[in-house]
Amino acid sequence: MAITFIAATTALTATTKVDTTITCTLPSTVAGDVVVAWIDAIDTSGVNPALTNSAWTLVGTVADVGTPTPYGSLWYRVIQPGDASTAVWTSTGAVTFLGAMVMSAYRGVDNTAPVLQSFFDTLVATTTARSVAMTTSASAWVLSGFSDKTAGVAFSSPSHTLRGQARQLTNGLPTVMLQDSNGAVAAGAQTHTAVGASTSVANSFMLALKPATQASLMPGGVQDSFTGSNGTTLANTNWAITTSEGSGYSWTIQGNQARLTTGTAVNNRISVRVNRATLADGEAVFDWVVPASSTMYPAFYARAGSALNGDGGYYFLLNSTGGQIVMGKWVPNYTGNDLSTVSYSFTVGNIMRTRVAVFGSRIRMRTWLASNSEPTGVWDMDFTDSGTQPTTGYWGFTNAAQTSGSKNFFIDNFNLLDTITPSQQSITVGGTISMAGALIKQVPKAFAGSITMSGVYSKIKVVSRIFGGSITMAGALKRNAAKSLGGSITPSGVVKRNVTKKLTGSITMTGSFGRRARKVFSGSITPTGATVITYVGRVFGYPGILVMRVFKPGDLRIRFRRG
Repeated sequence: MAITFIAATTALTATTKVDTTITCTLPSTVAGDVVVAWIDAIDTSGVNPALTNSAWTLVGTVADVGTPTPYGSLWYRVIQPGDASTAVWTSTGAVTFLGAMVMSAYRGVDNTAPVLQSFFDTLVATTTARSVAMTTSASAWVLSGFSDKTAGVAFSSPSHTLRGQARQLTNGLPTVMLQDSNGAVAAGAQTHTAVGASTSVANSFMLALKPATQASLMPGGVQDSFTGSNGTTLANTNWAITTSEGSGYSWTIQGNQARLTTGTAVNNRISVRVNRATLADGEAVFDWVVPASSTMYPAFYARAGSALNGDGGYYFLLNSTGGQIVMGKWVPNYTGNDLSTVSYSFTVGNIMRTRVAVFGSRIRMRTWLASNSEPTGVWDMDFTDSGTQPTTGYWGFTNAAQTSGSKNFFIDNFNLLDTITPSQQSITVGGTISMAGALIKQVPKAFAGSITMSGVYSKIKVVSRIFGGSITMAGALKRNAAKSLGGSITPSGVVKRNVTKKLTGSITMTGSFGRRARKVFSGSITPTGATVITYVGRVFGYPGILVMRVFKPGDLRIRFRRG
């Protein structure tokens, strides 16, 4: 499983050495993420603050020989459901100290034993260049950090990706920084460096994070990369040819890729499935080449029938023009139902990488240029199937000819796994939603309770839309029947679209609004501003007000008939 960086945060104590604790906001509270915390603390009397936090695991400590002595400590936490958004370290014996810390969060780290290796070192006060080295025994993400007790030191020229630094600005106070390799590095000697602005003594660490293991569901290996001589027929270790609609199809190696070639007849099809028992849930990752022909149907199947030819399962049609990927579902009578479509702008010959995750009723997919990094922030397709679902089946590929002539479809680097990685980025919502009642089709639908929202909703960074206040509703919403709104709406804040529109005051309504029936409005409207009568006359022979000016120039016309 690939490790990914999530975010980093920093924290400082007060500069007056009155604190016995240091508190930092966690960069992630998503269960399974691993957060690393690097802390440097100084007590001017030379006493070790000996920081403690029972919820976190101490990796190690390091103390420099200077006076006052800076004490470094490195910690980690595997985030659990319900973890608080902050973490607090407390000094032993209520010792007051000066401290600085940086946290960095990672996803895809082994949750049982996150730390593969660690190393700590004391740096002498002879140079502004800081260096720490360690030999790693396996491929891993490598983190490193430095500290300095000179006021306001800014670390520069990190050798790897800087994730954060926290700087105290008073003399004798610590500064810390943390960097990482921003990807897995091969086993062997690793050296990380950075430049500090002083020659003061310092502490350092280096840490290797262990990637989480991921079970491969491929029968013959972790990944099928289809290497071999051109024209070689693929062995059936990992795959089984399942469909021969017509003749002349082939399943061969070409350019270290697998080539699915149809026969020359219209509707000729070749299908290959992973050579294992049926499977319900899984994640498939594979490369494919946007075909030159637009008269073919290349597709990936999940939970399909044994022939992978439309007798069941989910299909992902890899549009041969590169313009779309269509996800749908076959029912046993060979009827396909398209469920979701994503548009792209790929061109013929592009090498694409697709990740498909089918777990329960939720189907997810993302596709990107194989030469680029995976866009892990969001899935291109995230669909929940509320209908009858194929619960288990076979996984593999098919290629069918829409017109006469052989059609080629290339795939590469296929893997079928048992978990989703990288995880979809978490979505954070502020405020609360409290609902009561039931939502039932074709019967009255009731919504009671309240919605209280906070924060800012921004659309493409054009303008912020702010909603404050509350909506409290009661009653029922009925189709073809009276619709009642009771309660109150009290908005506040500003909705902006080119100009500012403000609504103040309140609207209180009772009664009902019925389709094709008498419409009643009762209650009150309380506006602000002045109401100015602009004309008084007669309405159908009776004295009355014809036009009033309310809030701002505009007409309110009242008309009625006798009887």
